[in-house]
Amino acid sequence: MGGETLRVGVVTVRPRPWPMVIVAAVLAVAGCAGGGAHRSAADAASCPRDERTARYTAAEQVQLRRDLLTKHKDAAPGSSGAERSAASLDRRSGEGDALGRLVVPKLDLDFVMVKSASPRSLRRGLGVYSRTLPGSLGTVDVAGYRTVYGAPFRQIDTLRRGDAVVAVMPYGTLRYRVDDVRVVSPTDLSALRHGRQALVLSALHPLCSQAERIVVSARQVR
Repeated sequence: MGGETLRVGVVTVRPRPWPMVIVAAVLAVAGCAGGGAHRSAADAASCPRDERTARYTAAEQVQLRRDLLTKHKDAAPGSSGAERSAASLDRRSGEGDALGRLVVPKLDLDFVMVKSASPRSLRRGLGVYSRTLPGSLGTVDVAGYRTVYGAPFRQIDTLRRGDAVVAVMPYGTLRYRVDDVRVVSPTDLSALRHGRQALVLSALHPLCSQAERIVVSARQVR
């Protein structure tokens, strides 16, 4: 299989926020055919998306979208304010449960986000590993694979300042604009500290490597 392997055990249903160093380990890359920890992003052709795991995630995404329509239908948009609604959704959701959709037009991406970045959760969708959800004050941290399980962040390195990112939640739609893209070491946490109403997307970088991590931060816009 051409991509990331899972190295962290499953956590409890009400997990603590996952430290980035653990999330990086979950996303760690075993290496593609031909291997090498420092493979360039230009080698995408030799590091293809794994179609077997993609089929599994596609089926999970269908179910998660149904969950968003049914399980969270009682979350009336704007009924109690985005911050309070976000806190309520977080309390009612367990590991791997659907939270909302992340839409990134430039990447042609529309993917369901789930609670936690445990291996089980990341097989289903993009993992929100902070206790903060879109609409709340604070930073929302989202992790995703680049080669396996649908590879939702495969082209994350093409995002640039000003690109749009949208979080479609049961209680409302939150819009963001990319304001920073950087490549850091897997243990560098400084890029995740953005304070009020920020969304941070992260994945290992480059493709088929665990040498570095790409971090894309976006600020909420009105």
